[in-house]
Amino acid sequence: MKICAEEINRAEQRDMEISAAIQNAIFNYDNYNLYIPILDKYGFLQDFHYCVALITYISETDNDISEFVKNMCINIENSLTFYSVFAKAFSIGNNIVLLFANQTDSNIYEIAENIKQRYFVYNRNDIKVYMGIDRNTKSIRCIYKSYKIAHKVMELQKKKFKNNEIMSYRNMGFSKIFLAMDDTEIMKEYYSEVLEPLVQYDALNSTGFTDFLNIYFECGASVKETAERLYLHRNSVNYKISKIQDILGCDLSDVNVKTELLIALKLKEIL
Repeated sequence: MKICAEEINRAEQRDMEISAAIQNAIFNYDNYNLYIPILDKYGFLQDFHYCVALITYISETDNDISEFVKNMCINIENSLTFYSVFAKAFSIGNNIVLLFANQTDSNIYEIAENIKQRYFVYNRNDIKVYMGIDRNTKSIRCIYKSYKIAHKVMELQKKKFKNNEIMSYRNMGFSKIFLAMDDTEIMKEYYSEVLEPLVQYDALNSTGFTDFLNIYFECGASVKETAERLYLHRNSVNYKISKIQDILGCDLSDVNVKTELLIALKLKEIL
C-alpha cells in the first residue's frame, strides 16, 4: 500500500512539473531554464517537433464553468495517455491546452477527432466548444509560437460560429499567412484602405454587398454560378457588381483588384 501511494505521488509530481514547464514554455519562453531542463528530464527532448491545440468551453447560462472544464481536462488527459506518453493536457480557466510532442500531423488530427467525439458535450445545449490546432513546430523553443497560432485559429473559429468543430491551421489556405503575422496594425490598415468603405456602406444602408462579394469570389467570380447559388437573376448579380464597383471605385474584372479584395475579405474574418 505504501509503495502504491509513493508511485501515485511520483506520478502526480511528474504531471505537475510537466504542466508547469509547458506553461513556462508558453508564457515565459525567453527563460529557457524554467522549462527545457524539466521537459528534457521527462523525455520531452529539445529537437522534438511540438504542436499545441487549444479547446475552449463557453457556457451561455453559467459564467463559471472552470470546475467542469477541469473535469473534462482530466478525462482528456487520461485519453491522451492511451495514444502517447508525449502528450499533455492542462486547464487554464475555461481553456484546455494540449501539447503533442514527436507526433505526425495525421496522428494529432486523429487524436483531436477522438477528443471531439468523446468530450465535445453534445448533451449540453448551453455549452459551445471550439478547438484550434497549430501545425508542428521546429523545436521546444517554438512551443509559445504554436500556442499563439492555436489561439488565433480558435478565435477565428468563434468568429465564424463554428462550434463543436475542429479548425486546423494547416487547412486554412492562405489565411494562415495572416494568422502568423504579429503586426495587426498593418493588416488593419490594408483592410481599411481596400474594403472598409463597402462595409461602412452596408452598415449605413442595411445592404449586404460585402457578403455578396465574398460569395461572388467563392463562386469563382462567375455571374452564372453566383446567380444560381443566391437564387437571383443574372441582371441582379450584375447590378450588385456594378454597385460595388461604384462604391469602391474599382474594376472587378481586373485580376489585381480581385486579389486585393479577396485578401481584404480574409483579413475581415481574422481581425
